[in-house]
Amino acid sequence: MKTLPKLVTIAALLLTQSAWAVTEVCVATNNDLQAALIQAGNAPLAIKVMKGTYRLDLTTWGIVNDFPEARSGTSLVGGYINNCASRDIDPVSTVLTDGGGTNAYRVTARGDFTLDGLTFDLNTGFAVYGNSNNFDSMLVVRHSVFTGGAHSNHLVISWDGDAQSSGSVRVSDSLVHGNNAAGACGFWLQTDSGHVTYTLVNDTMVNSGGVGICLNDFTNNYAATYGIYNTIAYNNTTDLDTDSSFVTLVDDTIGTISAPGPLTPTPTGRLTSDPQLSAGFVPIAPNSPSIDSGTSIVPGGLPATDIEGSPRVVGGGVDRGAYESAYDASTKQTVTNTANAGAGSLRQAIKDANLNAGANSIVFNIAGSCPQVIAVASNLDAISGDTTINGYTQNSASRNTLDTGDDANICIIVEPGASSTATDGLTVASGAGNGVNLTVEGLALGGFSGDGIGLKGGSAHNVKGNHFGGTVNGHTLAANGVNIRLGTGVHDSIVGGDGAGQRNIIGNATNSGIYIAGTNTPAHDNQIVNNYIGLGWGSGFTNRGNGTNGIYLAGATNTISDNVIGYNGNDGIDVDNTAATGNTIKRNSIGGAFGIGTLFGNGLAGVRVENAAGDNTITSNTVANNTNAGVRIVTGVHNKIRKNAIYTNGALGIDLATAGVTPNDPDGGVIPVDYANRGQNFPLLTAATGGHFSGQVNGTLSTTPGDYTVDLYLGTGCDASGNGEGRQWLRGATITVPVPAIGTQGLANFAINVDTAFPDILTGSTLTSTATDSLGNTSEFSACQAYVDDTLFANGFEGVGI
Repeated sequence: MKTLPKLVTIAALLLTQSAWAVTEVCVATNNDLQAALIQAGNAPLAIKVMKGTYRLDLTTWGIVNDFPEARSGTSLVGGYINNCASRDIDPVSTVLTDGGGTNAYRVTARGDFTLDGLTFDLNTGFAVYGNSNNFDSMLVVRHSVFTGGAHSNHLVISWDGDAQSSGSVRVSDSLVHGNNAAGACGFWLQTDSGHVTYTLVNDTMVNSGGVGICLNDFTNNYAATYGIYNTIAYNNTTDLDTDSSFVTLVDDTIGTISAPGPLTPTPTGRLTSDPQLSAGFVPIAPNSPSIDSGTSIVPGGLPATDIEGSPRVVGGGVDRGAYESAYDASTKQTVTNTANAGAGSLRQAIKDANLNAGANSIVFNIAGSCPQVIAVASNLDAISGDTTINGYTQNSASRNTLDTGDDANICIIVEPGASSTATDGLTVASGAGNGVNLTVEGLALGGFSGDGIGLKGGSAHNVKGNHFGGTVNGHTLAANGVNIRLGTGVHDSIVGGDGAGQRNIIGNATNSGIYIAGTNTPAHDNQIVNNYIGLGWGSGFTNRGNGTNGIYLAGATNTISDNVIGYNGNDGIDVDNTAATGNTIKRNSIGGAFGIGTLFGNGLAGVRVENAAGDNTITSNTVANNTNAGVRIVTGVHNKIRKNAIYTNGALGIDLATAGVTPNDPDGGVIPVDYANRGQNFPLLTAATGGHFSGQVNGTLSTTPGDYTVDLYLGTGCDASGNGEGRQWLRGATITVPVPAIGTQGLANFAINVDTAFPDILTGSTLTSTATDSLGNTSEFSACQAYVDDTLFANGFEGVGI
């Protein structure tokens, strides 16, 4: 059994958002599986399952009347070989089955949870119950097959959290077939409470006697958001059944739909005809309408591979469904040497691709060992068409396979040669139209004084699995000015992706690691997902800090999620200027600590918002160990800061306006235009008492009349100012401030119940809080309040708490 650094206490386990410091275990027998599933109920566990067939009915996940749990960060991943030293993704090699009984196969996920690379051949299907009141928990199912199921649904994912909870469910590259139970569902996505985003990408649900996809929002308030992309649901009794009309369908093949009314938005690219799949569910070349007809613009990016582990995009576009056909209709240009120009060079391949109006693939077949260095004497031609440049086609190159870390083998390096006039690496010119799309993967780029990759125009670009900064196979990469630039008006592009193989290493730029432009036509609706920004990887994280910011964000409605951002000279993320509006920053670790002692704080703030940037959301991040404030709002309004883990920063956890605590004052008074979050007052906590598991927090909020969300956090002690930081979000509650008899300032008293899953978390802790108004203005953290455990007896009888 291989062991990563572990958290030393259950308390520390609860207080971390990240699932990175997780013990690994290799499973080879049914007894191993049973022991691992029990262990996962007590602490997060990465369960690696070797190829074979296992009886799930003989484990705690299949015992009648048992309610097993999995702690946040648990994963169950199949396909391992060689004592779990390597892996084959194909799910048919790792099968979870039963004895044909009617056991209920289920688990309650207490936070982040992943199933990957498994076949579930169960008589009664499998259910995952999402139940987390902390942060934005994510449930992931990928590369999996669900079959059998003569009596029930194949896969049920049911979300049941606190009313303030939020979560994400992503199902990708998965297959459901052969369910003969009338009225049952292939995928049943159910929301009982909380706010959940469901995303289905490249799945196949076919040939069942029940429903392909069932969407049920039992909260009756449309708290669930659904997006289905590149998915095939066909030849079921009903292919999609939903009780909500608010479902986004993009480039799917869905034969029949049962809904309460027309879907909103109107589906785009939907086909209702036969997808023409083989007996193995692969699109039949060359005539299947599923081939090359999907979209690359999906939340979190396309999966890196299909269900079997083959490249997800082959040829001119992504196929629909779980399987990607090997059919390639693109025009292929092959780079066969490292020359600056001429036949077989990268320069010539780009020139030839630009002459072809269709989809182009630039691949590599250079003789010799890894790496191969292409030294350019001048700027390469700007890309002017639909082009993919894939360095992983070079002999010996391979994508990263580590969920934490990077073991990619990059064999193609592009840099300026001696006496070169080249200032930029790969570029798309400003003003390029929406039909100009560049995908770059498997390259290392360094030494360009301008941009390593400059996407100054076009749309729907994809930059994944590349390296900037550090060394690659012994070759040192010189610094770029900016590693990746998204220029004015660039939209719907993705840097990174949700798969390990799509992660970029983005470091050592003299300016910012990623630059997202603003001005009158800002870069918009782009995604920065799952990258290491300012960090590299050796035996652990290494310092590749960018000279200024990890990400400079001046664009609008972009999403920055699931990245690790640290060691940068200035801010982790700098949100700057009036065009920087509507952006979402979520689930990132910004200077955070994973396990014990791994600190990578940024030189200034974790996140800075300035120059009247507004209406941005900062949620569910870990922001820790930064030299100055965790989140610094200099100017700008409606910047929502909720459910983050913010701790051990050099200045305040949240700092509005002038540095240091901004004292409470009349919020209804005259304030300057774009004054930081309007100087929203923070609550005053007056008492926190209860037992080991639960208690009550009392306080007041003095501000203008209206509804406010008061969030409570466990802290790590008080700052020198007496105000706290919030390491663990406990819960939020809606507080109404009444209209006062005189003036504009009201006062509300509140009492909020809190509870935790483990004992002794509250005992001896300090609590702090924030207030957020209905427009999204969040306050600084309040002053600390010590929690008093008033338990009367050691045997667990609790006193006046709840």
